[in-house]
Amino acid sequence: MLYYLTFLATGAVLVVLVLGILNLARNPQASGTAGEGKTSQTNLSQQLMRWRVILQFIALAVLMLALYAGR
Repeated sequence: MLYYLTFLATGAVLVVLVLGILNLARNPQASGTAGEGKTSQTNLSQQLMRWRVILQFIALAVLMLALYAGR
C-alpha cells in the first residue's frame, strides 16, 4: 500500500508543480516582488507554491515510511 501511496503523493506534487509553471507562463508578473500590487494570479502562484511544499513534505514522509517499512 505504501508503494502506491508513494506514487500518488509524487504524482500530486508533479500536478501542482505543472499548474504553477503554467500559471507563471500565462502571467510572468505573478512572480513579482512583495512590493508590487497583489493580483489574483500572484495569489494563485503563492497558493500553488504553498501546496507544492506541503505535498513535497507529505511525499517525502510517505517515501521515508515506505523505505523504513521495507527494511
